[in-house]
Amino acid sequence: MTWNLTPLFPKPLATSRINEEVCDILCDDVKDYEFTLDIEETGTDGGITTNKHVLHNKTALLDYFTRKVRECICKLGYYCDVQITTSWYTVTFPGGYAAEHAHCNSWYSAVVYFGDYDDDSSQIQFVDPPSGVYVQPEEFNDYNCSDAKVSPQRGTIILFPSEVRHKILVNHSKEDRFSMAFNILPKGYIDVGDSSYLYQ
Repeated sequence: MTWNLTPLFPKPLATSRINEEVCDILCDDVKDYEFTLDIEETGTDGGITTNKHVLHNKTALLDYFTRKVRECICKLGYYCDVQITTSWYTVTFPGGYAAEHAHCNSWYSAVVYFGDYDDDSSQIQFVDPPSGVYVQPEEFNDYNCSDAKVSPQRGTIILFPSEVRHKILVNHSKEDRFSMAFNILPKGYIDVGDSSYLYQ
């Protein structure tokens, strides 16, 4: 008898490119912010901006990224408007990292890589928490892998469900690693009937 395998509730990891001009703007913009360093929320030898609405200070950038996200959400089959709720810059210094976490009170989250990186710059690692019984597979595939890594590349944006746990691995580069992250919620009426809700 033959077994047929079907993906069960897979999680999307979407990637796209942003304009080089936008990268340049973000490189300049990040210099204007103060960072909170070395606390539980930021990891070790790293930090996040004290301002959690950096895109709301730049209307053109906010509109640009909202359009980019809307394109992806539509491709996933959701025909609703979206809004960026919070946005912040991150920095990981040489030897630094950030602990595993997820983003609460959010639907989807994005990370934008706008700086210059090398092969030793921190990867982001997505983690599927163990179910309680772990058996080491002979060969990893989409059904048994427990993590996935993405290396930062200038001009790349990634989008993923906010509940997916992730962390920033150790930055083995000699250069600081910068990125921007933001959270997304739907906008307007969602769902139907007694489950409908208006996000403003």
